[in-house]
Amino acid sequence: MLRKALRAAGEADRLVTRPPGYLIRVTPGELDAPRFEHLARDGETALAAGDGALAARRLDEALGLWRDALPGLGVPALVIQRRQDRITPPCHGRYLAAHLPGARYFEQPGDHLLWLGDTDAMFGQIREFLGEAPGQDTKTDRRSPWPAAPAAG
Repeated sequence: MLRKALRAAGEADRLVTRPPGYLIRVTPGELDAPRFEHLARDGETALAAGDGALAARRLDEALGLWRDALPGLGVPALVIQRRQDRITPPCHGRYLAAHLPGARYFEQPGDHLLWLGDTDAMFGQIREFLGEAPGQDTKTDRRSPWPAAPAAG
């Protein structure tokens, strides 16, 4: 079927039979993973240089490569977003939540760094999403989104 479609498109030489299967020849820029990595790296570089607008454009373009795949993902998701985030604007979080089947969306005040500021509501949402009872002691350091290190002794 693939060979027939490639032949009809004048691209029959792109599919090569090699044990134990097939190889498809692609040209630079045709695969989305290297393109995604390049755009994400450009976005990070722009951000480090203080150009938030360029960083947002590059990261948005990188995410755009895979947006069509979101509806096919079948895993639970909690999307947490900050309202004043200029690096990843809330519209991106809302988009993810709307296009990931069954995803939950939580938005809170603040800028990009989720672990700064009032995190009680965010941790409450995470606990609820994970099925933990409200007030359950999870030994989590509230200054960090990561579990606290065990006490020495």
